[in-house]
Amino acid sequence: MMRRSWILLGALALSVTTTAQDTINRQVTVEREFQPVIKNAKKLSVNPVRVEADIPAEKVSYSTYSEPLPAVTGIQPLAGSATRFAPPEISRGWLEGNVGHNNTYLDFIYRLRDKKEVGLDLYAKHDAHWGRNTLETSKVGMDFKKSFTPLDVYFTVEGQNRYYSRYGRYYDGHNGLTIDKMKDLQPQDWQALWDVHTNIGIRSASSQQVQYCVQTGYHTLIVPSVVAEHRVQSYAMVEWQTDHHHAGMKAHVRNAFMTLDKDSMHLDPASYNNRHGIRINPYYEYISERVRVHAGANLDMNIGRGQFLTQTENLSFAPSPDVKVEYRIIPSWLMVWAEAKGSFGYGMLVDYYDFNRYLGVENGIQSHHVCGYTPVDAGLGFRIKPCAGLLLDIHARYAYRMNQKTILAPDTLTLWTQAGTNLAYLYGNWQQWSVGGEITYHYQDIVHILASGYYYKWIQQSLENKDYAYNPAAAYDHPDWDAHLRIDANIDRKWSLYSDNIFEGARTALTTAGDVKLKPTIDLRLGVQYAVNRWLKCYLQLNNYLNRHHDIYYGYQSQGINGQIGVRWEY
Repeated sequence: MMRRSWILLGALALSVTTTAQDTINRQVTVEREFQPVIKNAKKLSVNPVRVEADIPAEKVSYSTYSEPLPAVTGIQPLAGSATRFAPPEISRGWLEGNVGHNNTYLDFIYRLRDKKEVGLDLYAKHDAHWGRNTLETSKVGMDFKKSFTPLDVYFTVEGQNRYYSRYGRYYDGHNGLTIDKMKDLQPQDWQALWDVHTNIGIRSASSQQVQYCVQTGYHTLIVPSVVAEHRVQSYAMVEWQTDHHHAGMKAHVRNAFMTLDKDSMHLDPASYNNRHGIRINPYYEYISERVRVHAGANLDMNIGRGQFLTQTENLSFAPSPDVKVEYRIIPSWLMVWAEAKGSFGYGMLVDYYDFNRYLGVENGIQSHHVCGYTPVDAGLGFRIKPCAGLLLDIHARYAYRMNQKTILAPDTLTLWTQAGTNLAYLYGNWQQWSVGGEITYHYQDIVHILASGYYYKWIQQSLENKDYAYNPAAAYDHPDWDAHLRIDANIDRKWSLYSDNIFEGARTALTTAGDVKLKPTIDLRLGVQYAVNRWLKCYLQLNNYLNRHHDIYYGYQSQGINGQIGVRWEY
């Protein structure tokens, strides 16, 4: 008898990705013959996303809705209110909400489909933590798709507001925050960001021998009363396919233009030059029953932010590999893989805020650095399935990262106060070594276990040192190790629960007064859910129940113990 498919609750934190296709994607684990595929071996990051934004090399995504949380998730530094349980099985959509201590959460989606292959998704999402360390995100949007025999036409639009406080400016390093209430914050301590994203495109039907996709869109980031960054982002792909051979090319083009608000005339318009990023990605792929080879290259160019690799003032060129190989030594249970890739950053304002929301806008406008360049990020590993339900993935990686940001914090509250922030940054080059792996185990649809652990060696090659002393041996902002343990259990058809535990070693922060050791991270979570019926579920979540205030950055600590109670109605 075929075993039942079951939702991978180990991912849980998955929001549902709404694409321009007719289904809502959900990660599932199906018991079948082991067929491993290459996936990127990434470090567990228990901090907010602080990576250098780069031109993506992945296939186009039709929808910006539903940003899935991966199975190995990081600490939610402020707003831990989103449900951690599996996404619903829906026909039309769902409405979900929960409340907790200073937390609010709302998630809504409604899907319309007809027999003429027309699809329309409407959605809204709100996730917030309130108080002196406010962090609130709200978005609304729609996705439209019309299918014809040879191709699909799609259109997406989304608006988003991010509102938060730069509360770290009041951190004295000994007594924590020197403000008690939300009202104690000054006007310059608050920041609002508005985002608008639109895309329109066409793509070939999946049955076509020649696959293609062409997409373009207008995107903007608005910092009220200061600046607006307008971006035109385009993507094109063509791929020729046979049974074993695939050959193609992808192209990403991103053009950014800035307009300064009349109230920000203290900023020099000449300090910001328009920027343009281009990536060309030719590739060839061979796929057989036991071997898969992907050979390509990323040819990246930035115009408007030069003086990097090339000596010209307004041009930067940075190539990197895009190579993946896997070999199924014993197809049913053993596979080895290797890969080498790289990336080149945009250096645009939106990427600057994605790196660290608490930085001041002036540096993002005036800095003439590129966002970062990784000439090589290589990995080697193997996957083994010794028995049904058990999978081991062990690997090692090496990466060389250039022009990476290191956060600089002051030793006094008087610095950078006019900007409403207390953080700056320096640039440096790093080598990164890592070794570790993941173990997953599931028993039918009753229990699922995910465990991972990584050890890192960071070698600092260089770091800007214009005004402040630093320790060249310190691996700023990076831990030496991290680990994750996730256990999910379906007790019966009504009750389910999870235990989610994240650990990270101590990190070193760079301050103007010297190095500061940030304590290790221990973040433990519990959740329980009760299904009233097929359509209605109630749940209770308890986050960070050891009440540890984790350091996101120096001066910025996460909320302590918090919990939510919520309901989800599926229709």
